[in-house]
Amino acid sequence: MKLSIRSRLGACLLSVVLGCTALTGCSGKSQDTSETEAPVSSAVEETEAATEAPSETEPPATEHISPTEQVTSVLGTQIDTNATLNRDSEDDTQKNYKMPLSDFIEDGDVIQSFTFVFYAADGTSDIGTYQGGCGISVNADCAAATDPGWFQSPDFSAQAEGSYAEVKWDVPGDVAPYAAASGEVQIGYWWGNTAEVTLKNVICTYTRTKTLPVDGTQTINVGQSLNFGSDTTNSVKVPLADVLGEEGVPQAITFDISAGGTIGKFTGAFGITTDDWYQTGTIAVPTESGSLNLTWILPDSIKPAVPQNAEVMLGYWWGEVSDITLNSITVKYSTGSSTSAVQQPVAVGNGEKPVTTEGQAAEIAASIKAGWCLGNTLDCYDIDWVEDDFETAWGNVRTTHEIIDTVKAAGFNAVRIPVSWTDHMDDSGNVEAAWMDRVKEVVDYAMDDGLYTILNVHHDDYTWIHPVYAEEETVTAKFVHLWEQIAERFQDYDTHLLFEGLNEPRMVGSANEWMGGTDEERDVINHLLQKFVDTVRASGGKNPERTLVVTTHAASITDAALNGFVLPSDDNLILSIHNYAPWQFATIIEGQENQNTVFDSAGEAELNSEFDKLYDKFVSKGIPVIIGEFGAENKDNSADRARYYSYYIQAAAQRGIPCFIWDNGLSDSFGLLDRAHLSWFDGNILNGIQEAIQ
Repeated sequence: MKLSIRSRLGACLLSVVLGCTALTGCSGKSQDTSETEAPVSSAVEETEAATEAPSETEPPATEHISPTEQVTSVLGTQIDTNATLNRDSEDDTQKNYKMPLSDFIEDGDVIQSFTFVFYAADGTSDIGTYQGGCGISVNADCAAATDPGWFQSPDFSAQAEGSYAEVKWDVPGDVAPYAAASGEVQIGYWWGNTAEVTLKNVICTYTRTKTLPVDGTQTINVGQSLNFGSDTTNSVKVPLADVLGEEGVPQAITFDISAGGTIGKFTGAFGITTDDWYQTGTIAVPTESGSLNLTWILPDSIKPAVPQNAEVMLGYWWGEVSDITLNSITVKYSTGSSTSAVQQPVAVGNGEKPVTTEGQAAEIAASIKAGWCLGNTLDCYDIDWVEDDFETAWGNVRTTHEIIDTVKAAGFNAVRIPVSWTDHMDDSGNVEAAWMDRVKEVVDYAMDDGLYTILNVHHDDYTWIHPVYAEEETVTAKFVHLWEQIAERFQDYDTHLLFEGLNEPRMVGSANEWMGGTDEERDVINHLLQKFVDTVRASGGKNPERTLVVTTHAASITDAALNGFVLPSDDNLILSIHNYAPWQFATIIEGQENQNTVFDSAGEAELNSEFDKLYDKFVSKGIPVIIGEFGAENKDNSADRARYYSYYIQAAAQRGIPCFIWDNGLSDSFGLLDRAHLSWFDGNILNGIQEAIQ
């Protein structure tokens, strides 16, 4: 999501520094700013890695292997949170705020500190003395752990400046080496003059060290001023063509910055040309000096997409001085390959990974070519204003056998039927007979066509399945009763019918809704999934042998969700993940003027990385995985969407992961099938899908 973030925090207050040294890194999402092109000096200072030309008697080299160099960068990343903490709440989740460390670091980074910026929730009250504490996940080797897998700091306090407080936590040196990207960090608010405070943002300072292929290092003199007061003056772009030549790949770039006074906290971003444009999240680096060197180690995923005529950008969003000067940039680049060179995106159609087909669940996953979701139909909810034809409430026609026939004829051999039961149950949780009959009718359409069919409990996770301890007993009883009824009605269907226990279970509107949730939420979800499995297995007919589908918190692929997922005790399960990636391409970002309409090699690399994560963690260990939902909204970019759908399905298939396309029936959104006319809105996209599954 490309946003322009400028944070003016005003005067810094007294920071509280806990005796610790730290480990953490931060990764942000893309932002968009208006950049001005810098006049760049032609003077280029160069220090090339020396290589000898082969003699006439030597055979020509067939491959150039780049020498390697260790590069270290110390940076900080600022992430906006806007979470409210309440000192008086009896619910610990309201006093604490947890964030996945994967939002801040990648494995191998060394965390130095976290800085938490608070305001009084009402914007005016005096916070007084802030009292709280911090915690962080650690691995089993951490001798300093205060609990298994966790280190909790001693309580601490800091004096606020009116309604503003800034709290710094230096992570202890005997803790930091044991924190990994799969963990979490937490800040708590125990006491202050005001009951509620807003955690505005979090700044994470970290050290990143990488071994990079480096053939040469060049310095480009820039001498360009930046002023954070205007979008026309707050960034500068520097051409790299003279450095990269025809084969160069940038590996790391150092920005030499100076100012007429103390910079204070440099807040800005880096960016570089790719097939489209790549920009980091907000970089925040404190300094008491008037000079600063910032080293950006480029992400491996974007390097293959950087063209030879690329430009690199420095953005300046805020600091204690309004003007800074970018004196020069120093570029480390490679021109060959090495053992540490970046991994190229997987070539679609090659490199399939071994996948087990032992067991019914694995056999079914291997048999699914591609699936189609009947979205925005039986899953409509909060529709008590509709007298009948509930499935048409969100703009789609009533589902017919012919619609499912059209899906099958296009090459799909699986259908997912999302169903929201929430408006069709009485106070005792009994499902209306007419609704159960209608669900059965639609299921029969798919089963008649010989399609693998997934029937689920869908938006009930929005309306009443709240995964918190306070509601667990009530929710579990209602959830179990619902699945008892579904299991009984469909008990005699063959193994082409699969049950999916939950859709995207989460606490709607919570700070961690799409970030992997909290320990409590994940724990309750794991309990519900085991209850789902036990309930179906205890029912009659073919249900003891039926393949069941389970999911993570919010069906998320985040490390926090994946690592917090506990596979229920059963040997006939499939894990479902929803993955609308790359997010900026796949979705229409509300309020963003320039939407990302291009599916490029950086997008391919992101998909490959995420599919590899699912393969390594689950598929390679014999746990079948499906992508239960994915898709790309219509931005008048037919060709890119067609290539996206084709690439997505094939790249996932290489890891043994079949995919279900989300189709909400809306041509200006995720809709692909014109259900009213039994035709496809975009033939290019359909062709791309069909090519992928042939």
